[in-house]
Amino acid sequence: MTKINVLSTIKKANFYVVPAAATATLQKKKRRPYDVYSTKASSRSAAAAPSAMTAFATPRLVMQITCGLVLLGVGLYMALRHTFQRRMPVERTGHEGAAAPFDACASPAKLAVPTILLPAFVLRLPENAMPPATVVDVVAQDHAPYFATEPLGDGHVTLRAPTEGPIADFGTPAVCELRYVGVAAPSVLDVPESQSPARWSPLQTCASWSVTLSVDELPHRSDWDTPGNIGIVRLAGATGEMRLVFNGQDDGSVYLEERPPQTTGPTTRTTLVDFMGTSSDIAVGDRFTVQMNANTTHLYALVTSREANYSAIVPFHPYWANDAFVWKTGAYCDVSGYPGATNPGTGTCQVSIWHMTVPWPK
Repeated sequence: MTKINVLSTIKKANFYVVPAAATATLQKKKRRPYDVYSTKASSRSAAAAPSAMTAFATPRLVMQITCGLVLLGVGLYMALRHTFQRRMPVERTGHEGAAAPFDACASPAKLAVPTILLPAFVLRLPENAMPPATVVDVVAQDHAPYFATEPLGDGHVTLRAPTEGPIADFGTPAVCELRYVGVAAPSVLDVPESQSPARWSPLQTCASWSVTLSVDELPHRSDWDTPGNIGIVRLAGATGEMRLVFNGQDDGSVYLEERPPQTTGPTTRTTLVDFMGTSSDIAVGDRFTVQMNANTTHLYALVTSREANYSAIVPFHPYWANDAFVWKTGAYCDVSGYPGATNPGTGTCQVSIWHMTVPWPK
């Protein structure tokens, strides 16, 4: 009878018997008490075990990842939706606030600007970009056809009307608007120094303008012993000047006087309105509005009086072709001729060129 060494056979077969003493430990591991393990089999089982990524891919983890992706997508969608809503064009008509957009004459389509590209403050002009209408009142006095300036040293300039001296040309402010008011008194008017003629430099060039002459009072006819003018508005260019003259003589005319350089041509006058020989002489209560538009070839004038409308187209002379005009004015009331006349006259004359408006240059 052959003896079999069971222990030796088990060792050779690489099998191990779990003793009963390990039962408690195996129960904790939910194992049966006498499970037999092979080291070779355990190595094969380890090789066949799932990878780490597969072990982490539990249903709970998959659900968490899915929810996170959904939330991320919703957040991204909301952000993009808000951004695209801000990028939608908004029509700016100029009525949304006190200031106008860049180009008030542009169509609404041109003013549709995505606000995400241009902030709101860019769509509006700064307050100091386009100055408001500046109006200067100048007192027109009897026998005092010219004005001069006298600094006061306190931020103001006094506009005085001397009885003689050179013409004080008043350059136009930035918006090309002047107002002349004829009153009996006072003879001195204070205006801010910033609006003084010395501060209006460089002079604003303007393409068109209008001026209204209001006749408040005229002297007796016996006092009209010498020719005189009741108002002048001067258009000064780099090489000469034009004068719009409201004539105070019996003919009661309004004419345009051109004074080119001496080397270019003589002084010429073009009558716009002529009341000579009619009963429509200039009288108290008359108001004349002259609207003029200058381009490269013509000077258009429309004169409105108490009776009818008069229009005239005055061709530019060649010497005005390349001139850059600026508007200067010298308004006065004078029934006795120019300063230094032998017979100054005794009558009174009250005339006001009380509104001159020039549009903003385009």
